[in-house]
Amino acid sequence: MTNTVIKAENISKVYKLGTISSRNLINDIINVLKKNKNNKNNIWALKDISFEVEQGQVLGIIGKNGSGKSTLLKIISKITSPTIGQVFIKGRVASLLEVGTGFHAELTGRENIFLNGAILGMTKHEIKKYFDEIVNFSGVEKFIDTPVKRYSSGMHVRLAFAVAAHLQSEILIVDEVLAVGDIEFQKKCLAKMDDVAKAEGRTILFVSHQIPTIQKLCDKTILLENGYILDYDNTQKVVDLYLKKTFNEAQKDISIRNDRKGSLLCKFTNICFLYNNNKNFYVTGDDIILQLSIYNYSNSTLYNIKVSLGIENHNDIRITNISNDLINYKIELKPKENLITFSIKNNRFSPGVYYITLFCSQPNQILDWIHAANVLEIKDSDYYKSGKIISSQIAPIITDFSIDVNQ
Repeated sequence: MTNTVIKAENISKVYKLGTISSRNLINDIINVLKKNKNNKNNIWALKDISFEVEQGQVLGIIGKNGSGKSTLLKIISKITSPTIGQVFIKGRVASLLEVGTGFHAELTGRENIFLNGAILGMTKHEIKKYFDEIVNFSGVEKFIDTPVKRYSSGMHVRLAFAVAAHLQSEILIVDEVLAVGDIEFQKKCLAKMDDVAKAEGRTILFVSHQIPTIQKLCDKTILLENGYILDYDNTQKVVDLYLKKTFNEAQKDISIRNDRKGSLLCKFTNICFLYNNNKNFYVTGDDIILQLSIYNYSNSTLYNIKVSLGIENHNDIRITNISNDLINYKIELKPKENLITFSIKNNRFSPGVYYITLFCSQPNQILDWIHAANVLEIKDSDYYKSGKIISSQIAPIITDFSIDVNQ
């Protein structure tokens, strides 16, 4: 008897630019297959995707922005249908793809727990059985009878994950949404996913940019690129390929990068290293000055802008984050080109290769987000002037210190 709980056969998904909804699904599919297949207005988010997932398996799905990860999860979750192909699912599916998925804003947290349970096919008795565990795990006890429209994004995630993880669906699907929560809650969620897979034999599909988390949790991993499966194998092999491709991609001109997220009302068009002949290598202790070009395509000034630089190491682990909102520095983007300069004084990075991730947003709207937009390399150096070369094996961050011995 087979243990396969998810089987995807030749899935493809096309979106037609400029359309909001289909008036007739059958006619749309016929048009796509017969005459619009090569139409420049058609975007193929997925192309000929086939794979199987066994019961109790934790499957990672990775890939750069725009590779098709979220579209694939939406098809498996039955949120959207494939244009071509089919998915066979054995068991009930609980999905957490974005903040507040499946919640009704006017209902309280308590009412939404019962609503989500009913959607998953749970009886009222089953929901009551796990109700206290869900509330305790979420940490929103004080607000359980408050309408969720008044919840913060973090509270939304806490309750949504608690519901999805505790109600007894056979398949749990989790997207990058956990990044919204705080670090301690993320650890709590990851421990819970590990537990439900190993102890309860439930199947998990997990999308994340956090490579160490993928390595820790996932037995196998799918690498998507431009809608295709580039590799589907044991996690370490797939991760090695992903990191190699990330390094190559990070050296491209960002103005032509299409692996970006956001409305693109504004776009990063250039990143350069000032006062260093635009070279991207330094030694520990150097000042690093980066200038970003952001083009505002609207005809008006945009206010309340957040611009941040994320620095990740070669394993895609975030080392630090620099953002104007952390120091209450206001940024406005005038129409057309804007230049923004970030200065990192006396950098403390140990020798190695780092990636710079760019992020730009307004309240409640991502404008542009490019993962690994450029490479930053820190060379070996005698930072302490002691004749000892600091190597990449020392630590992620170099610290100034002194020693005093009293005898």
